[in-house]
Amino acid sequence: MRERWGDVGLAFVRARRQGVAGGLGAAIAVLLTSGAFGATSVLVPIADGELSDDPRDGVFDTIDATDVAIDLESIASQNVLRRGALEFDLTAIPVGATITSATLRLTQFGGGTAPSRIDVHGYVADGSIDLGDAEASNTLAGQTFYSSVPAFVVVDVTGYVESLVSRGVPTLGLSLRTDESSANARLRFGASELASDPPELMIEWDVSGPAVPPHIWRWLPVLEDGYATDDPTDGTFDTITTTGSSLRAHSQVTQFLSIFITRRAMLEFDLAMLPGAPILAATLELDASQLSTSGGSADFELYGYEGDGVVELADADAGAALVDTVTLSSTTPPVRFDVASYLTTLQGSQAAVAGFNLRSARDGMSGGNGHDDEVTVGSRESTSIVRLPPRLIVESAASTPVPSGGAVWTAGAVGLLVACAARHLRRVRRRAPA
Repeated sequence: MRERWGDVGLAFVRARRQGVAGGLGAAIAVLLTSGAFGATSVLVPIADGELSDDPRDGVFDTIDATDVAIDLESIASQNVLRRGALEFDLTAIPVGATITSATLRLTQFGGGTAPSRIDVHGYVADGSIDLGDAEASNTLAGQTFYSSVPAFVVVDVTGYVESLVSRGVPTLGLSLRTDESSANARLRFGASELASDPPELMIEWDVSGPAVPPHIWRWLPVLEDGYATDDPTDGTFDTITTTGSSLRAHSQVTQFLSIFITRRAMLEFDLAMLPGAPILAATLELDASQLSTSGGSADFELYGYEGDGVVELADADAGAALVDTVTLSSTTPPVRFDVASYLTTLQGSQAAVAGFNLRSARDGMSGGNGHDDEVTVGSRESTSIVRLPPRLIVESAASTPVPSGGAVWTAGAVGLLVACAARHLRRVRRRAPA
């Protein structure tokens, strides 16, 4: 079998659709690990297509579901907007399985423009493409940037996929969009009709532990962000920066050079997509590209405030509630703040916008030998693969799933997968040289 996904350290058994009972008929690849009920499934779309708004007037007019390629386009000179829609059968994945990884892979087929980005929106699908799928979105499920036209586009959609599997949702929909604020953004990739390189969704899952509780996953959008500067530090912030690809939290006191600088980053998120159900987990993720400290590490604090969707100088002093503190010694992995309790408070007060204020823990300290602690993180305008925009990820409780067509992990299902693997291995051995 041709290696499609690089060195992942797994041996795959591909079983194409053959009318297998129990919802396992979708095209999948399966690995049965020794001593654990873990597997990898590689799914191809059960339906896909290109949806066009041409001429661009906000109404999608046509669907092309038969071509071997799908174009994502935002081209001002042609007054056209095109999006892609992919739908996948999830019934091969046991309800409640832990999804350790879910990755969408697209093969570039016919070029494109760069730099650009791809936004992947998730929706609950029905197995067929219609014009409404162009606008369908429960949440942004994944995002990637590229500086040159890639041979392959790879997007992580793990969180959203796990939430659907946890609830027994049988069909996943992904709405693909290029940078639609651009006057010239385009990427063409192979559709399911391109047998050699169709879109593929690679899902690594495991059922050896407790079932994942049913939940709803949301990536809440950033309304606005920026950072304020107090230079020299006198307790009054003087300037605000709301454009550019980075945010800064900084506290510097250098006595002998009379350098006193304070910077605070502010971020505001729309809570309209937040379900009314109890919040199980919520994390603010920031990609740090630069870190400077007076020692080997530095503490940074996140304060919360109720925002209004517009970042202004007064927000630099907003935030009576300390939400979380992290200690940083490097720029990787992403900086993660636990904001579940604070969002629950905002949810209870029916707030529309969550505001966060990021600052150095030594912000306001002027004594001692001085210090210089600063972290630079990606803003909502960041277009770097190493510094993605801020991400506020929320998991909320959902009702207990009632599987209807979704796979359930039973001895029968295990036996079927083992049989598929055994058949494949026997064929391989028969073909292998003595």
